[in-house]
Formats: sequence, structure tokens, C-alpha cells
Amino acid sequence: MAEWSKKLSSDKKVLITKTVMALIGVTNMVLTVVWLSHLSAWIFYCSLCIFAAVFVASLMLNNAASPIYKLLILFNVIAFLSLISYIVLYQTGVLERIKNIEELRSFIGKAGGWGIMVFFMLTLLQVVILPIPAAVTILLGVIIYGPTVSFIVSTLGTIAGSVICFLLGKFFGYKVVAWIIGEDKADKYTKLISEKGKIPFIVMMLFPFFPDDILCMAAGLTKMTFKFFIISVSLARPVMIAFFSYFGTGEIIPFKGWGIPIWIAIFVFTLFVIYLVNYLLKRKNKSKNNDNNKDE
Repeated sequence: MAEWSKKLSSDKKVLITKTVMALIGVTNMVLTVVWLSHLSAWIFYCSLCIFAAVFVASLMLNNAASPIYKLLILFNVIAFLSLISYIVLYQTGVLERIKNIEELRSFIGKAGGWGIMVFFMLTLLQVVILPIPAAVTILLGVIIYGPTVSFIVSTLGTIAGSVICFLLGKFFGYKVVAWIIGEDKADKYTKLISEKGKIPFIVMMLFPFFPDDILCMAAGLTKMTFKFFIISVSLARPVMIAFFSYFGTGEIIPFKGWGIPIWIAIFVFTLFVIYLVNYLLKRKNKSKNNDNNKDE
């Protein structure tokens, strides 16, 4: 009886998932036909064909827990959000203003406090779900608000997004994190943080080369305390954000002429720091293993 009830519950979840996927798929196709007809023919028809193919595939696949089906869900949701965002930006004329920085700055400036809030939410979502490099949102803020405001808002948004990612891992556990970022990445970064210790986590938070959202979720899966996490993120992330805010535009150190050797030196120094930390940690682990072998 219990097994039958469990199977019925599982079938119900699959049916609900497929129904929601079908509704989102149909909505994506309708939005494309109604609102994207002004785009070039190849973009319009390619988008329509892709959405139709995803819709058909989501109906044909039976295993809603398979990686392919999860990928289809993710694609459908991102496509829906992207379509809605594009339609709103296009209809309000924001897309036209994006082509002109002065007009964009004026447009957001007229929004007053709402403009700051939009920028804050963009920074937060960049950490949690948006596939946008942090440097892009920071530099956008610099262009519109200047380096200091961009630094403050970007720091607050980044820390808030990092906390959300950490809590996702801590409260929802491995299955949810693995579903979001994939099992391979979840295993890789959880193992990295667990084995290497806290110092590599702080170092990775300092530099923009590492996936901050994945690292924060993986940290939530380890024994790392929230106190250590929030202190590490609050101390490390502002360093990277300040660097991009004040040096990322090329006004202080230009990206040409005398600035080129300085940027090369900064890049080499960064790689050296990462290598040095990794070397010291390997040495420490090797020494620890030797001590354990001697005790045995």
C-alpha cells in the first residue's frame, strides 16, 4: 500500500512537471510569434523552432528526473524570463537607450532610488542565477553612477547573493545544489573546500576567475559555519569589486601604452599568489600525511 501510494505521488509530480513545462513552452512560442516578429527572419524562425523542439522533447521524455529533462526545464525557464525581459525593455524603449550611454544614464537617473534598486537586484541575481560576469555589472554601475556608488551597491548585492547561495546549500542540501549546478561541479567544489580548508576559499573569493555562485553553494554543503562564511565574503569580495570599480575602466591605469606592462605585472602577480597558496597547502597536507604515517 505504501509503495503504491509513493508511486502515485511520484506520477502526480511528473504530471505536474510536464504540465508546467508544456504551459511555459506554449507561452514561449506565443510570445515569440506575437512580440518578436520585428526581429530578423533567421532569429525569429530559429527561436520558434528551438522553442517548439524543446516543447516536443519535454512531452516525449518520461523521466522527469533525468539530467536532460532538468536541462530542458532550465532552458524553458531562462528563455521565458529572457523573453519577458526583452519585451519589457523593448516596449519601454530602454533597449534604444542602451545604445547610448548618456541616454541610459539619464533614464536610470530619472528613476531615482528605483534605479539604484534595479542595479542592486541585477548584482544580486548575477551571483545567484544570471550567467553574467561580475565585472560586467560592476562596470555598468561605474558608467552610470560612478566608481564609489557602484562599489557600495555592487558589494551589498554580491554579499546578499552569496548569502542566498550559501543558505541554498546549507538548508536544501546536496540534491538541490546538484540539480542547480550539476553533480560533477557539486562534488568537485565541495571536495575542494572540504579537503583544502578555509584559506583556498578566501583566496578564491578574492579573485574573479572562480565561479562565486558555485563556491558559495558548495560551501553551504560543507561544515563551514555561517559566521566564517559571512566574514570571509565580507572581507574578500569587496577587494575584487573595488579593483574593478576603480581600475576596470582604464582611467587610472590605461589599457594601452605604459599601462600594458603594469596590467601584465598584475596578472602575473595574481597567478603567483594562487600558485603560492596552492603550493603551501600541498606542502602542509604532505607534512600532515607523513606525520600520520609515522604515528601509525
